[in-house]
Amino acid sequence: MSKTTVKTLAGRELVMPSDEENAEIHAAALSDPDAQPWTDEELEAVQPHITFGRGGTTRITIRVDSRTLAAFRARAERSGDNYQTLMNRALNAFLEGETLSEVVRKTIREELRA
Repeated sequence: MSKTTVKTLAGRELVMPSDEENAEIHAAALSDPDAQPWTDEELEAVQPHITFGRGGTTRITIRVDSRTLAAFRARAERSGDNYQTLMNRALNAFLEGETLSEVVRKTIREELRA
């Protein structure tokens, strides 16, 4: 019998369980008294837990295209900053209402001065 596979964004291939295997897995999980599914009431009572890092910043993991990351790293190397700080400044500029064209103009001016 052929297995259903799913390819992840990272290129890994995952073999999915059949319906029968999935039923066995589900039954085994439900047989564990310490691992019972939450009730609707328990799920509604869950409060999000937010942890802030140093200085009001939060560590996150995001995916950006390689070209964008390379540009921020190159600029950081020239300016002596780190690329995360530059990315944060760019995001803050966006949040403050600067348009993309304004950010591009400012960046070009800074690059011409460097």
